[in-house]
Amino acid sequence: MAKVRLNSELAKLRVKNFFLLFGIFLFAAVGYFVTPYYLALGLLAWLASIGCLWLLISPSVRWLPTTRHNVVSLDISGATRSVRLVRTNVGSYVCCIYTPQTTRDTVVQSVNEQLTKVDGVLKSSSDYQNVDRYINNGTYKKNVLSDFEYNLAAAIVVYLCLVVRSNNATIFNPNELKQYLSYLSPRIFIASLFVRFLLIFANGLFFSFLISQTVDSSPTLSKGAEPNEQTDKTANLVQNQAQKAQIEKGASYE
Repeated sequence: MAKVRLNSELAKLRVKNFFLLFGIFLFAAVGYFVTPYYLALGLLAWLASIGCLWLLISPSVRWLPTTRHNVVSLDISGATRSVRLVRTNVGSYVCCIYTPQTTRDTVVQSVNEQLTKVDGVLKSSSDYQNVDRYINNGTYKKNVLSDFEYNLAAAIVVYLCLVVRSNNATIFNPNELKQYLSYLSPRIFIASLFVRFLLIFANGLFFSFLISQTVDSSPTLSKGAEPNEQTDKTANLVQNQAQKAQIEKGASYE
């Protein structure tokens, strides 16, 4: 059923891209022929062509990284599960619950070990039974809560709210987490607006750092090179004086 649904979505996306591509050339042709005669109508046609181009090249499908370790995310780890706000290919953040997958292995373990004395010699006796052992195989099952999608500022606010409740194991339950996110989503506007201003300030600091690095490219190296140059000049002067002294000494012998 899931495969049939995926094929249906791909077919719809293929048809949509075909019509967008057709619209690009159609509106561009209309704009090319109409602009010399009706400027306003021609500009509208060009804008429609640019809009179709934007819809065509912009990501139509949101996807998440396949593994847990190569994602850009905000992580809250529990004993057996972790809640992560994972960044998608379009820059938004989606809440996911990662559960580690285990492999079952059977080992033989000794139980009821006893020491008995037979003919003055202590002997050990025990029973053996098969015990199941579960080992983490390094893979994770991802439960994506696709109904909750946030920008970076809202994701930071949601992350802080989840950190406050991280001592409560219910946030790692998908149903409980959905209820909590449904309660949070309409109430984080003011907090996310404040975080957005902080992000703008942080970006300003970063760009000012880049500008300062561009203006003053290597101040430390230029200053540090002066002692080396002075050292080279001093060494050359001492060498010249030594050569001059040898020449004068040879002339005095003659």
